[in-house]
Amino acid sequence: MIPVISPKKIKNVEKNYLINFKNKEILQKRAVKGIAKIILKQKPSAVIIFFGPGMNGNDGLKVGKLISKEIGSKNVNLISCINGSSSNINLDFAKDEGFEIQKFDKKFLTEKSNSAVTKIIVIDSILGISAKCSLRKDLSEKIKFLNKIFYRKKNIKIYSLDIPTGFDPNNGKIDKNTLKSDEIIMLGSQVISSVINPEIFKKISYVDLGFKKNNVNSSSVIYKALTPAIAKKNFIQRSEISYKNRFGSHLIIGGSENYPGAALLCSRSSNISGTGHTSIYTSEKIIEKIIKKTPETTFFKSSFSDQTSFEKYTSISIGVGLGQNKYSKKIIFEFLEYIQSTKNIHNIIIDADALNILSTINYWWEKLPVSTLITPHIGEFNRIYKFKNYDNIFEKVTNFSKLTKLCLLLKGPATLVSQNSELIINTAPNGGMSKPGMGDVLTGLIGGLASLPKMKVKDAAIIGTYVHSNAGKLARKFKGSTSMTASDVISFIPQVFKNLEE
Repeated sequence: MIPVISPKKIKNVEKNYLINFKNKEILQKRAVKGIAKIILKQKPSAVIIFFGPGMNGNDGLKVGKLISKEIGSKNVNLISCINGSSSNINLDFAKDEGFEIQKFDKKFLTEKSNSAVTKIIVIDSILGISAKCSLRKDLSEKIKFLNKIFYRKKNIKIYSLDIPTGFDPNNGKIDKNTLKSDEIIMLGSQVISSVINPEIFKKISYVDLGFKKNNVNSSSVIYKALTPAIAKKNFIQRSEISYKNRFGSHLIIGGSENYPGAALLCSRSSNISGTGHTSIYTSEKIIEKIIKKTPETTFFKSSFSDQTSFEKYTSISIGVGLGQNKYSKKIIFEFLEYIQSTKNIHNIIIDADALNILSTINYWWEKLPVSTLITPHIGEFNRIYKFKNYDNIFEKVTNFSKLTKLCLLLKGPATLVSQNSELIINTAPNGGMSKPGMGDVLTGLIGGLASLPKMKVKDAAIIGTYVHSNAGKLARKFKGSTSMTASDVISFIPQVFKNLEE
């Protein structure tokens, strides 16, 4: 478990955790060992560590000591970023340990950056979670220089401990010269502000310090970063002797003459989600277009009054490409009547136009079962919840899910999934996914997963978000952010599922 909490709470968690240990350095020892392991795994030829005056800087010094034992002290440079007004405790520590400390020398660093050394690792341990934006002038200029000489050099990789220098962990703001790190190594927890500005935290590694749930969860809401372990936890492996009827059926209600592609993308992703069967209820005028692209999909031609025709569908997705005309509104109202009157049990996913129509109905959530997931983007969420600003968005999301008892997936650079006082945060922004149809792909994925036996809609949302995000990463890798499309993301979904199976 990777807890996502505030800087203040991180300190309290660490303090309370250490009460049970005589050795008060146990957390730091675990952190230093974990950091060194990550760095040494890269097989560096040289390591440059920039350290500051606080605990983060002390971590960096001790990491340097461990790494020196493996690659030799001559290949590890410890660079002080401590000015005259700062604490000298780390300089005194370094002196006591016999470390060779170097001053921040631009000529030396430039020569290092231009050297023919095969692989150089740069470690930023200047400022930690106690930092506040903005940087003092002299440090800001130093970071500006480091960005110039180190960033995007093929043989150089930059790691920051907990946060990159220049990032304010209290509010997510950044200094104009924030360090451009390739990867952030988070120690024991993830600072909650990192998801406010996820562009800075594109790639994250974690060092587990041994915190348990009872060490962290003193508040009523539990924050967690979406990790492979969380995605795998409720992922259903297929038996070699099962047949398709054992994996449920997914019904998609959506698509229209104006938006035929939405239904197509949704059904395509559903068909590769593991569901036993995908059907679609849509305009007859676009059926032919869909079947040409996804022959595995069947078409639903019944009505909501015939409740027996819905019995086999373990999940229903409604809204993709539906539009907001009179016909669309009629479908939504009929669907609500069906849900309120039926004894059939479904996981329900409500997206796009369906949400916009529902937002016109007072207390609409009371008409839906707790097995319902809604998937708005921030604008749609504002329409259905009506808030004045975007501050404390995590609190707004969790408050909404508590109020309605529904599962909420808020789409954005940092996708949030919330239900039952738990917030799962996907901290993997991808500018290439800011394209038409991405939400339709996600809905199809989640709807297909939600059809699987004993799958809760919240777990389907978590797994679907993970698969969608990682398929997007692969699409970006091979297609580039500019040109990748929703169809490209679909093409990489099987690879992500394959990885989950292993």
